Amino acid sequence: MSFGAWLGDVVRDGETGLCFCADDLVAGSWRNPPPGTPTHGEGPPDKDHELGQKVTDLDDPIARANFRVVVIKPDEVEQCDISDPAKARRWRYWFAVEKGEGGEEKGEWKREELWP
Repeated sequence: MSFGAWLGDVVRDGETGLCFCADDLVAGSWRNPPPGTPTHGEGPPDKDHELGQKVTDLDDPIARANFRVVVIKPDEVEQCDISDPAKARRWRYWFAVEKGEGGEEKGEWKREELWP
């Protein structure tokens, strides 16, 4: 199953509700004033955007409007260990994709050691 299909299943099964409201205060942070907004020495712009609110309703319109899920799907990653300069090491990992039966994509992570 592709990641996109899995994510679609998660969304349809309602697991986004678990992500959205895992903690009342975390979900409440999506009702905060926009980050970086000048305070001008005043309080929040309105009662709907105050710090420290708790959200217990999965359908809270303000919190839902500010909630996002970001998925980062790398196809290549490098690791470098320079903790001991005399034994510095570096690796490159990449996801090698192959077409399986029926055109389904399968893959695995490969590793190669490089000079640092």
